[in-house]
Amino acid sequence: MTATPKAAMWAQGAFLALMLALFPRSASAQGTVVFVVPQQPISYDPVNSRTYDIDLDGDGTTDYSLLVGFGEADLQAHGQNSMVVVPELPPDYGSFVAPLAQGDVVNPTPSSLNPVFTWYDASNDPIGHSLIAAMNTSGTLGYFFGGINYVGLRFQYGGAIHYGWMEIDSPSPDVAYGQVLGWAYETRPNTPIVIGAVPEPSAAALILLGLAGVRWSQHNRCGNRRPPEERRDAGSNGRR
Repeated sequence: MTATPKAAMWAQGAFLALMLALFPRSASAQGTVVFVVPQQPISYDPVNSRTYDIDLDGDGTTDYSLLVGFGEADLQAHGQNSMVVVPELPPDYGSFVAPLAQGDVVNPTPSSLNPVFTWYDASNDPIGHSLIAAMNTSGTLGYFFGGINYVGLRFQYGGAIHYGWMEIDSPSPDVAYGQVLGWAYETRPNTPIVIGAVPEPSAAALILLGLAGVRWSQHNRCGNRRPPEERRDAGSNGRR
């Protein structure tokens, strides 16, 4: 197998340097959305009781807590953080976590998505948390049943307000169990985020991927080429 000529290697290096010089803005403009998949499953079920503290931005501070009790799961916002909810009608107190869909835009006015949606306000809700799903002998409560739904988030990050979303899979139509699959947030302050939006590959990453494909293709072509010194009749008794 022959090595790639030095001239070709220098040409590839020059091409890569040129592309990186031409696309610095494209590379830096990408990645304003951070998407996180938890290392350990964050799940709830109607049997076990536990509390999961969720640090959205990885700064060591708990932003939300998943409170799992017997037959019930709730989401608690810490500090000035909040989530999109459906308030209970008076005279009841409390709220339900609102089920958002992929493509919805988490923004300062959740009523633009549904007139009953609002931001959870701890000062007006003495319960202290919002219901995701619950079940008892009378039936079910909450909106997170029978599929994937999203939670709209508004939280403090770097001293400013940021918007995000959390994905919850609750496959059963009548059993309060599910799993937090991941979450995402917009790193630009006061910037709405589209639910389901994930970081796009940067221009530099796409260029490197393309060059890797070219190198792989060249390697395969060279590997399938018969060395010049090898004879077609090599190994036979008919030497020439």
